[in-house]
Amino acid sequence: MESMEGIIKQVKPTLSQSSIKNYTTNINKLYKSFNTDIKNITNLKWIYNRKKITEFINSLKTPNTKKTYISNILTLLNYDKTNPKFKTELQYYIDLSKDNQENIKLSLKTDNKKQTDKIIDMNTYDKLLSTIKQDKKLDMEYLQFLMLKYLPIRNELSTLIYITNEDYKKLNNMTKISHNWIIKLSKFYRVIRHHYKTNSKYGMIKTDIKQKDLKKVLNEYVKSNNIQSNTPLFIYKDKQQTQNDLSQRLSYISNKIINVKLSTSSIFKIVLCNVMKQYTDPNTQKQLIKEYGSIRGTEYDTLINYYVFNKNCNISSNED
Repeated sequence: MESMEGIIKQVKPTLSQSSIKNYTTNINKLYKSFNTDIKNITNLKWIYNRKKITEFINSLKTPNTKKTYISNILTLLNYDKTNPKFKTELQYYIDLSKDNQENIKLSLKTDNKKQTDKIIDMNTYDKLLSTIKQDKKLDMEYLQFLMLKYLPIRNELSTLIYITNEDYKKLNNMTKISHNWIIKLSKFYRVIRHHYKTNSKYGMIKTDIKQKDLKKVLNEYVKSNNIQSNTPLFIYKDKQQTQNDLSQRLSYISNKIINVKLSTSSIFKIVLCNVMKQYTDPNTQKQLIKEYGSIRGTEYDTLINYYVFNKNCNISSNED
């Protein structure tokens, strides 16, 4: 069996001697984490122990450290690409590397101390909701701000057509795909969107609203405003609210109450910032961020680059 240094030199011939030494040290440390009785590595059979290797990698503290060890494993698995078993393991660690790269991006974003853009935190947003709720003339705006807390989509919120499930089933397909819908089912509401900014990439997006407080407000709003099936959910100045109307209205109301102009985009940032503050586990953060991204129709890298903020989220007087 060739030495570890020999294998590394074959796969990465341009590495310096110091880099090869680091590779060898890391591989030995990984190997000995579950082969304590053997002093030296005499073969590569141990590399198939995916469970133990993954446990070791998961025990490491930072995504960058994990990246180092995953890279070491990939180096060994590239030693013999003709081996079918090596190919299977190689794909597993390639996928693990991609997943870890997302964690690195998330870590870099939250550790960025130069972030100058600021938003309000969720506590302030909830206070905004409480204030709006007290004014019965703002029942539409209250519902919209509340919906955006759970359903942080873009301005297409204003385009939703309210319809019962029975009536929706009667529609032909052309009519269904011509609008964005909020469907009243027996136990929850379902939002179906065909028309939004990134629809060409994500197609139809279906989101169920099951939050008790939001369902209650929706029920009360539909009843008190006599919203009929297959009619716009939001009427503004005697006609369906436009997306521009929604944008201006959110900005006006929020600025009036908390001196911060909020938009659907900044509310989305508040939601994601709250995820970062509420959960410390990177995998949980990433999972929730992806879930919100799937609702909105936004890919992970875009979320990290433009919407995820530093953990210190404060009020800005010039938002948007």
